[in-house]
Amino acid sequence: MTGPPADDVVKAADELCRRAGELELGEGVACGVASTDDPIGPVHDARRLFRLADAAQYRAKALGADRPVVAGREGPDDPVVRLADEPPPERAERRRFRGRLP
Repeated sequence: MTGPPADDVVKAADELCRRAGELELGEGVACGVASTDDPIGPVHDARRLFRLADAAQYRAKALGADRPVVAGREGPDDPVVRLADEPPPERAERRRFRGRLP
């Protein structure tokens, strides 16, 4: 969202989690929030903010959280910020052979 303060967005996400938890289908939703209002370090582009929100949602899923996880709110060594800032894993080289043996 653009405009509302982070706490308003967290409040809306909390309500979404609460209502989803009342549904009989599935096990609710996992909500992750990232905002420049929180201590997440420098944000030079939208990509980092999206990585932070994605990492927050991933953590919410891993914890089975019934409320939103907010990037930067767990102190100076916030696990969400660490996860978002980790370099991507190196991919193993993949080679394709079209019907030929190497």
